[in-house]
Amino acid sequence: PRGLRFLLPDDVCVCRNCLENLRPQFIRFKHKNISCLSLFYYDQNVQSLIYKYKGCGDIELCVSFISYFSPYLRLLFKGYFLVPAPSSKEKILERGFNHVKLMFKPLKKPYINCLRKNKDHKQSDHNMKERKNVKNVIEFVDGKSVKGKKILLVDDIYTTGSTVDACIRLLKSNGAKRIKVLTIAKTRELDDREYR
Repeated sequence: PRGLRFLLPDDVCVCRNCLENLRPQFIRFKHKNISCLSLFYYDQNVQSLIYKYKGCGDIELCVSFISYFSPYLRLLFKGYFLVPAPSSKEKILERGFNHVKLMFKPLKKPYINCLRKNKDHKQSDHNMKERKNVKNVIEFVDGKSVKGKKILLVDDIYTTGSTVDACIRLLKSNGAKRIKVLTIAKTRELDDREYR
């Protein structure tokens, strides 16, 4: 994206020094033949920023994750509808905002809120085996059509791929034409080949 700086608006709200501290990587990988892109590795700097944003409720930080790259990402995902990975109703009420939807707001793309968690299931509270059970708490919302549409599934962190897997399964079974995944960050612990 360095060569695309001419596309950037003058009012980008992240200074170059702060952005360089986050070390954007644009990591491309596959999850079971689905193209995925993560902007950063989930290192200490990114973890701290995400914690301040969603853990401490510093809502003003929502635009700091992708606003710098939003013109490039809008071109890259032209024609796609955003589907945010779901949070539980309880967690959204506790925070006072949907952290995933706000993070990706700079893309200025239409949302389809078709996925929900029927109970709280915080992935970071579970071991690797238990994380796969997230498929039992994510469901498709009746009446929210993705049929024939190009879908960009968005989330904050890609760790084991369990949430992405559950969401993709539901989107496919409800007729999504094409699915891609965009996350803010990706952990380094697992070898990408595990998902290919």
